[in-house]
Amino acid sequence: MSTCSSPILVDLATRISQATEQVNAFLVANDYPQPSFDRDAPAVFPEAPADACQTMCGALVGPAEHLRWLACRCHDMSSLRWLYPFNIAPAIPLYRAVSYSEVAATAQADENRLKSVLRLAMTNGLFCEPRPGFVAHNAASALVTSPTLND
Repeated sequence: MSTCSSPILVDLATRISQATEQVNAFLVANDYPQPSFDRDAPAVFPEAPADACQTMCGALVGPAEHLRWLACRCHDMSSLRWLYPFNIAPAIPLYRAVSYSEVAATAQADENRLKSVLRLAMTNGLFCEPRPGFVAHNAASALVTSPTLND
């Protein structure tokens, strides 16, 4: 949004609903899958519903909490900065779960730190823990292994 004044919540909800209906109609008409974090989910979807949802979330939490969220984003990025040099994403098989200890051994990383950083990444939709002690890729983390993303 380009204005500083926030639209009322009902207006935002209406925009979210309309954009979601348009995206859903397009997906159904073209026999495309629904958005998901499943491992084989499509990498890109229309942004209009997500943009409206993000604006609505900001309006609902208020400016103080919004600023706290902005401040916390540096920690979100720090998890990526830690994972990348250890080549953690490539150390996790694309189509099966693997133990944290196996990933730590493959990447030559401290297992406790690895668990902590991966779980932080999971709060942001990267990777998943399908059962205790195991980590697996989801659609977002699998992209990190893509050669085109790493060029």
